[in-house]
Amino acid sequence: MRRNMKYERISPTILYSKLQRAVASFLASPIRDRRILDRCKSELEAERDSAKTPRAAENAKYALQSLDAFERSMNSLPVGGFTMSLPPIFAPLVIEGVKVSVQPTVLIAVARPRGKDLRGAALIDTAKGTVPKTDDASRRATDAMTHAAYLIHELVAGSIAEDAARSSPEHCIVFHAHRPELVVSPTNYRKPLKNVEAACRDIAAAWNTISPPPSFDPALARYRD
Repeated sequence: MRRNMKYERISPTILYSKLQRAVASFLASPIRDRRILDRCKSELEAERDSAKTPRAAENAKYALQSLDAFERSMNSLPVGGFTMSLPPIFAPLVIEGVKVSVQPTVLIAVARPRGKDLRGAALIDTAKGTVPKTDDASRRATDAMTHAAYLIHELVAGSIAEDAARSSPEHCIVFHAHRPELVVSPTNYRKPLKNVEAACRDIAAAWNTISPPPSFDPALARYRD
């Protein structure tokens, strides 16, 4: 797992980038304008039909399947009473010496007549990934989503002015479109974050000793801070 983190394959990450942008724009639009998703579908179909290689055609097909899954699962995503907006690019969280990039799909604001307004964020996972085949695998997938929700709350809590609003764990959401499954950050997120901190300490201690996979070619690698 550590080796995969250090020598990350970027193609799965960028495969759904056009779809992710469309989903974010759709959720952030005041009327949830379905034309945004329709336009994305048309562009992906054009990419599929004009693809120069079988791989490019497959990539467009996967993105189209994920768009269809998102549209079918939208009723499982609570949006009533939320104001959603497009987020900036956030600086990584630094946890025990490890930079952890947390980039939500949309920001969430909830206005209240009394008390401070609430702030949160949602991460919409449109990638199909590996379908859990056992109850144990399903629990691990849910645990991973829950830890992501913790980190989203940590990001929100550290990036808003507390005198104007407060971070709300129940509005820090991870949603998997294919299953569909919704996880919110529990209110007792501080204690589980200790597990994240311990894992980051382990990663930082081992980072310089991690060997590349046999297929790694330094001449073809891209490096980032």
